[in-house]
Parts: sequence; C-alpha cells; structure tokens
Amino acid sequence: YEQLAGQQPPLSPTVFIRLGEIRFRQGRPDDAERILRRCLAIWSESAEAHDRLAGILLKTKRVQLARHHIDRAVRLAPDNPTYRAHHRAIHAAVP
Repeated sequence: YEQLAGQQPPLSPTVFIRLGEIRFRQGRPDDAERILRRCLAIWSESAEAHDRLAGILLKTKRVQLARHHIDRAVRLAPDNPTYRAHHRAIHAAVP
C-alpha cells in the first residue's frame, strides 16, 4: 500500500484508508492520521476517510475533532449504518 499511495496521480482513497488502518494497527496513530489527512486533501468527500480519521482522533482523545469528522461522514453518507453508529458513540464520548 505504501508503494500504491506514492503513485501519481494517486489511485483511490481506498489505498490511503487501508494504509492508514495498517499504520494504526502497528501502533502508529500519528502516521495513520497523516495518511488519512493526505487522503482527504485529495478526496475531501470520502466518507470512509472521515469516519476512519474520526476513530483515530477519538482514540487519541481529540473528541471535538473526531465529532467534526464523523459529522462530515454522516452528511456524506447519511444511510450508512456504521457511520451513524460511530456518530452516536463519538457524540456520547466525554471530551
């Protein structure tokens, strides 16, 4: 995924989303966040990237930023039950 993410032009947001997931699972949340922010700089309408970034932000105790991104994910894909569940959980979190 690292190699695919470096291609110009970038292939798709999925490459960045999967690479971000890998970095997060490796215990590298800063790298995961950077990768997802890069994805959103190219594909600002990627609901999945906003959702994943919201999760990372929540786990790194940045609740307000997490809420911003999950709100965006739900606006972009209002019928997605996963994003709606994440929205409820993030908005229930104590800042």
